[in-house]
Amino acid sequence: MASVFQARLKQIGVTVTSYTGIDPTDVDFTPILTTIKGENPDLIYFAGYTEGALIRKQMVQLGITAKYMAAESVNSEYIDVVKEQGIGTISVQATAPLDLNDKLKAFDAAFFAKNNKHPESWSMYYYDHVNHMADAIRRAGEPTRANIVAQMHNIDAPSLLTDVNATYDVKGRLNHPVTFIYEMKDDSQFHLVKKWAETPPYQTMTDAEYTAIINALK
Repeated sequence: MASVFQARLKQIGVTVTSYTGIDPTDVDFTPILTTIKGENPDLIYFAGYTEGALIRKQMVQLGITAKYMAAESVNSEYIDVVKEQGIGTISVQATAPLDLNDKLKAFDAAFFAKNNKHPESWSMYYYDHVNHMADAIRRAGEPTRANIVAQMHNIDAPSLLTDVNATYDVKGRLNHPVTFIYEMKDDSQFHLVKKWAETPPYQTMTDAEYTAIINALK
């Protein structure tokens, strides 16, 4: 994600001050953050997961005032670790708020009745993916590996995360993705600030451009 994010920024003319990785076993990110602080960026983007809350806390402790965008951070784990130091965090992900529409409200109610807690982001992903696999298996007729794989491109099934049925293109990419942008507000909770349902960049790229990005990730 970080590689694609960086490539896209350059395409639209945004200056990337630096790009670096971390050791996921570390808990002290102050050396990297101190270097970044000297670059005075407008935004720090982190494409990891569990380390994101520690990075945000240490940003605040170092007095870094740049905005912070963290991938997939709308969850209780992030909030519990970062607490009020996470205020201002921006997170962009496919997970919709549970009160967005009737189907999500019904999913939330059924999940809570069974588990005595509300679903979080991964719950929606898994629910959709299992249903989509089931759709491919039904379409396959005889459920052999070859038949199921062949039908993966023909999935046309309801989704918690899209406004229409989920379908995929020849490369296995979602045809109508929806992305939700959240910000942690003063109550230390994430609130939806924008729903994005426009044409994703990969649908306007040539095969050569898309292949170049994929190869860059290898």
